[in-house]
Amino acid sequence: MLSAWREQALEREHTTAEHIPYTAHVAARVLRTGPGDYLQAFRLGGASFESADDEQLNSWHERLNVLWRNLASPNIALWTHVIRRPERPTVAVTAGRGFVDILTARYRERLSSETLMVNDIYLAVLYRPLAGLTAGLASRLLARTSSGSPERELRDALEACAKLGQMVRASLTRYEPEALGAYRYGDTWCSSLLEY
Repeated sequence: MLSAWREQALEREHTTAEHIPYTAHVAARVLRTGPGDYLQAFRLGGASFESADDEQLNSWHERLNVLWRNLASPNIALWTHVIRRPERPTVAVTAGRGFVDILTARYRERLSSETLMVNDIYLAVLYRPLAGLTAGLASRLLARTSSGSPERELRDALEACAKLGQMVRASLTRYEPEALGAYRYGDTWCSSLLEY
């Protein structure tokens, strides 16, 4: 009786594969999606805008606008993601300084009773090799009938992704971009690109 109930429950459930558009890692820092697009993502560090002067803010704004203009193409899509997570700050322990020790202890006590949140900022860059031609099934049919081999198309797409990645890293140096990708954890391969 229980197995029949489980079978019915499984029939009603949808698999997660329907909601996850990724098919495979085609390079250490590039994923291929179901429709044939290529995705790479970067974790960005923050910048202190509150303490910057107007000239510096205008410079950062102009550099960001130049990046957006350089990336502008029907083949490229950009997404930003802000992920909030709790953070437990660590306060350095001091000893033998009197007032500093008292202030540090009170500060640590106050922080321990609060939940502090950190914003992790991510930039996802999606390269669509067949954008502008058509979308969906028709683009896959066109891709299969194109004169180039799949290996050549993959190589061209990875070259385009590498150039995009270099451009993003160079333009956003101020924000310390870290490319997400495959890494080893002990004997197991993991992917920060799939984790984020």
